[in-house]
Amino acid sequence: FGGSFNLFIITLNSLMEWLLIPVALFLNWPVPKRRKLIVMAAVVYYAMRVWTYIYFVPNIFEFGALPPEGPFSAELVERFRIWVNLSWFRLVIDVLTNLLFLLAAFVPASASGNLRKLAGEKAVAKEAQGA
Repeated sequence: FGGSFNLFIITLNSLMEWLLIPVALFLNWPVPKRRKLIVMAAVVYYAMRVWTYIYFVPNIFEFGALPPEGPFSAELVERFRIWVNLSWFRLVIDVLTNLLFLLAAFVPASASGNLRKLAGEKAVAKEAQGA
């Protein structure tokens, strides 16, 4: 794999792991239905990331260090096959994670569908009613 592609993947995953998911949790924590979906998505996502760091990353670095012209032993070809098959399963987990985030995006902020008012807006509304 090329260096610029690796940089893209590392940057994208780092943003997801350290910025986007924590921010999504923080901003949506007050909305119970969203919180539930985002927590489920985050748990699935981070479990997959742990699996990736433990299994997939070391193998891809090892595979990448091999000469592309081969020859490859039967044992190594079997490891390639297993790695690729498990990667397909990882794709399914990615789709599940994204579906959970997408479902959370369509959950209204409150039962009435109205966004909760900020404290300042509540104070202004209270003053308007008193006047």
